[in-house]
Amino acid sequence: MGNLVFPLALFSTFVFLTLDFFSGFFIKDQEMDKFNSIISALPFNNSETKRFLKFCVVGLSGIGVNMFFLWIFTEHLKIFYLFASPIAIELSIINNFVLNDLWTWRDRRKNQRFVWVKRVLKYHISVTISAIFANIFLLWFFTEILNLYYLFSNLFGIGAGAFLNYFLNDRWTFKKEKT
Repeated sequence: MGNLVFPLALFSTFVFLTLDFFSGFFIKDQEMDKFNSIISALPFNNSETKRFLKFCVVGLSGIGVNMFFLWIFTEHLKIFYLFASPIAIELSIINNFVLNDLWTWRDRRKNQRFVWVKRVLKYHISVTISAIFANIFLLWFFTEILNLYYLFSNLFGIGAGAFLNYFLNDRWTFKKEKT
């Protein structure tokens, strides 16, 4: 397992930086406008409710990434699920940061490199806090104490962490600039 951690971390960092750097080439404003029009058509007038819905859509993709890699690492690479979970979480963090930066909090996005690096660090800190306090703890608790299947336990942990994660990112990582 130790032999996999560094290459996976290096690979995920490379993918993350590449996706964010080239995102303007791959995801055009017209494509983002299509997603925004779907959210705008919903019968909610509150922009924060719509932002939370975008966050949830991005989160669903992160759940897919997390669950897939947790399953691959545990079932096929035979990594103990509590060691596989942080790796799967990191891969979903990368996925979710890029999508949240491009879509959910697009209106608060600054393209300067220093600001971007600061945002990446804040995102990782806030997501790590919610992952440790909610996801990994509940994964362990539901699996070891309540004897649930680890993939079901993981879903409980992800769900509990989602609200804390949104709050931290909205108020800190993608904080609205004072005008």
